[in-house]
Amino acid sequence: MLPSIVSGRESNVLRDILNQESLVRFSMVQKIQNLVMDAIDSKNNRLDTKAKLSEVTKDLKDLETKSQNMEEENNKLKEELKAVYGKVNDIKNFTKDEIQNLDQKIKSKTSVLHDENLKQALKNSDFEKQFDLLDNNIKQMERSVRNDIETLKSSDQSTLERINTLNISHVTDVENNLQKMKDLDNGIRNKTLILENNNRGLTEGIEVLQDQMNEMNATLQISGVELLARQIKKMEDKFSSFAVSVNETLNNDRRVLNELNQSLSEELLKNCGSCWEILRKYPSYEEKDGVYRIFVGSEVKSVYCDMSTDGGGWTVIQRRQDNSTDFYRTWSEYKQGFGDPSKNYWIGNDAIYELTKNKDQELRVELQSFDGDTAYAEYSTFYVVDEYSKYKLTVSGFSGTAGDSMTYNNGYRFTTKDQDNDGYSVVNCAKANHGAWWYNNCVYANLNGRYGQSSVSGSQYLVWYHWKGWKALKQTVMMITHKN
Repeated sequence: MLPSIVSGRESNVLRDILNQESLVRFSMVQKIQNLVMDAIDSKNNRLDTKAKLSEVTKDLKDLETKSQNMEEENNKLKEELKAVYGKVNDIKNFTKDEIQNLDQKIKSKTSVLHDENLKQALKNSDFEKQFDLLDNNIKQMERSVRNDIETLKSSDQSTLERINTLNISHVTDVENNLQKMKDLDNGIRNKTLILENNNRGLTEGIEVLQDQMNEMNATLQISGVELLARQIKKMEDKFSSFAVSVNETLNNDRRVLNELNQSLSEELLKNCGSCWEILRKYPSYEEKDGVYRIFVGSEVKSVYCDMSTDGGGWTVIQRRQDNSTDFYRTWSEYKQGFGDPSKNYWIGNDAIYELTKNKDQELRVELQSFDGDTAYAEYSTFYVVDEYSKYKLTVSGFSGTAGDSMTYNNGYRFTTKDQDNDGYSVVNCAKANHGAWWYNNCVYANLNGRYGQSSVSGSQYLVWYHWKGWKALKQTVMMITHKN
């Protein structure tokens, strides 16, 4: 009767497994189809992005050409302005020089005319020679007149009047000559004033022209350089906004591709039943330690894979590194597993059974003390049976540097604080040692015991007796892999 019941149970379990496998395959086909469609959409998006980048590149080239042309025109305008400015300076300098020379001449003549030593200054001029000649003639005439007067002193009144008339006539001529000199001086003064006014007008005109040139230069700079700068700024703003859009698109595509890659990786790795199988199928994961998802029994489970130690492919079943996780737990919790695979965790007794039921696994235990020492113990044979047999342990074939503290537990069942299956009839070793283990009477290894904050002593702590005695350890790792 019992075999038929067991056979019926196995048939039901097999049927459930087949149904679940069909569902998983169907789900995988749908996901792959979706991934293909997403990949096609991503490719189209990349083509659109490439086309947009081509347009931007063309616009930038056109802008560069226009910028070069505008720069050439601006250089030509600057050269023309420079030439005009040079000519204006030449005219201004020439005019100033001429005015200064003329003004110097006028001042020289004016100073001569107003000099107290006028006669001395006019000795070298033709006009003075004529004046001297006239003065000599006058003197001669005066002498002649005086002689005539002396001679004709007794002449009649008409003769005297004639003499007086003659004298007055000569004096009038002298006065007329002096008046001409005064008129010449006044003319020179008037011309000097006119030239000074013309000089002031020319100076004012040059200043106005300079202001106009400055305004023209400023206008050209605004209309040329600033216009170009404004156009470049607009293009930069346009390109910046487009670059932001392109970056957002690329980031979205990158995120989608990463999600696709992650989904594909998870789908592929789910088909693997251990870290050793992952590394065997996908050698590229060598040296990449971390959390992976594998298919354990009928469920997908997150585990920590050591892909580096001794060839890699180690599935971590227990990990302790600090006091953040409580390991003093119930039978049910140890059955399902608990904790964070990357920090502190127990993979679960059901998972250990599934991973080791083919009796082809070996165990490696890595230990670290609070003073920094490390050691390891390896067992060539390691497996447990199912919950019905209380996860009975088989372990043998020790080698390593930590000493053998686990063979003592060979053949014993798992014990927790709420289920006593140990080999000691007096007490529950899990309660006595504040942990859960394959206790004998009671333990030399207590890797699920209380975490000590320093190297305190006591069997209730994380201990490996044949290495550090009853001193608490800082870190422990238990991991399994396929036998070589």
